[in-house]
Amino acid sequence: MSQKNMDDLTAFIGQTLRSGTLGPDAGMGRTRGWDSLAHVNLILALETWAGVPVPPELMGELTTVEALASWLRAQGVLAQ
Repeated sequence: MSQKNMDDLTAFIGQTLRSGTLGPDAGMGRTRGWDSLAHVNLILALETWAGVPVPPELMGELTTVEALASWLRAQGVLAQ
């Protein structure tokens, strides 16, 4: 598994949500196109992109770019 960086993550999320460039403060409900249905689709796509499953109980907590980045760092997917 190759390690990804923050630019990779924000590009992936922006492309998945069709929202363009996103910053670390982007999140569900405050970013255009990132509603609850888009969030479920994003998490499913993220599992494939990152190669790690997201526990269902975390879906409601991983609702910002920064929260996703922190979790992916802890999983060893995203560079520190």
